[in-house]
Order: sequence, then structure tokens, then C-alpha cells
Amino acid sequence: MKETGRAAEPADAADPGAALVTWLRAATTHAVSNRGLALSLMRGARDGMETLGATCHTMITDAGAGLLDRARRADAVRFGVSITGLLKLVNAIALAAEQEPDGAAQADRLLTLALTGVHPPGRRGGAA
Repeated sequence: MKETGRAAEPADAADPGAALVTWLRAATTHAVSNRGLALSLMRGARDGMETLGATCHTMITDAGAGLLDRARRADAVRFGVSITGLLKLVNAIALAAEQEPDGAAQADRLLTLALTGVHPPGRRGGAA
């Protein structure tokens, strides 16, 4: 998993929050472009190929966890956000967009919505 495994490049970025977002975008794009990969890995793990699924999962999780930790220390991510939660979000977005003709673009828009929220910049509303 080339894009998600190369967390060293964004880790060297001056802005840890931006580095995490760049990595999440790469992970989302990779998941959308490799349609069915996440499901295949889950099936492989379930059907007795635990090593393949576990190895990929560990590589992705470790790469993202380092970036998340750095972003958290810079106060770019709120307390309580976990790499597991972010990866579930990326996977859900990829699954929602992978069959669309403009899947990568749609996934990027959905990730932006998830990361920025529905409120106008500088405002937080009440119940939606």
C-alpha cells in the first residue's frame, strides 16, 4: 500500500495537522482506486489468511498513528480522536464512493465534509 505506507514524507511536514490530512486523503484515494481491497483483506483474514490482512492493517495503522500523535501534540487534532476511528471513516467513505464514476473526487469531497463539518467557517451551530 504505497500511498498509506509512506507516512515519512508528511511526517516531515511543518504542519502536523496538514500532514495528517494529506495522509488521510492519500489513504482515501488509495482505497477508492483499489475497489474491493478492504473487503478482500477482511475476507482473507476471516478465511484463514490472517497474516496478509494483519500485516497490511498494521502497516497502515502504524503509519497513521505516528501522524495522528504528532498532530495531537501540535493541538491540530482534538483529544479522543483515534487512528482506528479515522481509518473506519476513510473506509466508509471509500465504500460509499467507489462505485461512482467520479469516485475519487466524491470521496475527497466527503472526507473534506467529515473533517470540516457542516457549519460555516468560524461558526458552530446547535442540532442539525
